[in-house]
Amino acid sequence: MKDKSILITDVDTPLGLELAKRFLESGNRITGTVSGDLESSLLSSFKDESFIYTKWSKHSSVSARNVVLTALNSYSVIDLAIIIQSTEAWKKMYHEIYSTTIEKTIDTVIKGTMFLTKEVLSVFSSSLLKGNREGNSVLAIAHHITSELNYLTPLEGFIRGGTEGFLRSLCRLNDDENIIIGSFSSPSADIRGYASFIWETLSENPGRINCRRVNYRTKKGFLRFNF
Repeated sequence: MKDKSILITDVDTPLGLELAKRFLESGNRITGTVSGDLESSLLSSFKDESFIYTKWSKHSSVSARNVVLTALNSYSVIDLAIIIQSTEAWKKMYHEIYSTTIEKTIDTVIKGTMFLTKEVLSVFSSSLLKGNREGNSVLAIAHHITSELNYLTPLEGFIRGGTEGFLRSLCRLNDDENIIIGSFSSPSADIRGYASFIWETLSENPGRINCRRVNYRTKKGFLRFNF
């Protein structure tokens, strides 16, 4: 994959930063989202002419639209969108988790994913109808747990299961073979390996993830599960 316009969320996180670096190094243009001000040390890693970033308030549908408009105003098109779902591994019984934590998770992880997915798919559909598209449009959700556990906590299970059900429905309703929808997941804390796996998969054969969840394994490669 080269000379593409790519939207990557959360470039102020380790996974988002690694993904942005890999796609930039292979000759693509990046629109990144951040929660606050991007640190100058991170910004210096990117080329000004091929990287822009914008703030994203994940609980806001208006902010999601502004993210997409920023990408379109800068590069005219979005070829690939990678939405990162980054969650903590809450090592508590569900009833012990603070209600404010649940509310924050709904705002940032669930609302953010749904609002931005809506805007991205709207752009994909519009571009295809207008004939402004060459090749496939790809939406990939990359799920990432910030600490390594060998099981899903209840809140994490709700997010993972809800996201898979959401993507399964999108795939069933998607009647355009030029729009690819899928997801990645990793139980590993190996962020660089996970980022490389996502980059290689989407660069070489993005159709591999279509209507599938592709799991990264550090020793066993990848596993695919149909939605």
